[in-house]
Amino acid sequence: MNVRLTIKAYLCIFLLVHVGAVAVAIHAINASLAYWSNFAEGGGGFPVLFKWVLASASWLPLLSVGVVLAGLVAAFKASDLSALHCLACVVGITFGILCVTAFGLSQPIAAVAQINDQGRSEPSGAANGSQPFRSETTRTSGAAGSRR
Repeated sequence: MNVRLTIKAYLCIFLLVHVGAVAVAIHAINASLAYWSNFAEGGGGFPVLFKWVLASASWLPLLSVGVVLAGLVAAFKASDLSALHCLACVVGITFGILCVTAFGLSQPIAAVAQINDQGRSEPSGAANGSQPFRSETTRTSGAAGSRR
């Protein structure tokens, strides 16, 4: 197999990988939107990147169609050098979509973890004396048992 067919074959294979990666990204965005929808309604505490990734779900398929069409044209009509450049662009765009989606969707998890960490640093009911210690409840039940 010559170099020209190899580059164009890799381009076609990676176009399929791109479509699969975009489908996974869209599924992850929709699942995240469904999970965080009651939190995202107020829109107060979530980072801008998370909101942008949720909004990008509407135009991500259009970007993918453009990438695939450009890749197919490069695979069947363009020169070897153009096909190689297109392959590099498809790889870069796919990697960028996956990285931004993964990082953006991880932002609410980090926000919730930060809120939980702040809650743990504040004194709870047992620490400020509003609830009895275990030894007090044990003594009460032991004293009640000795009266019988």
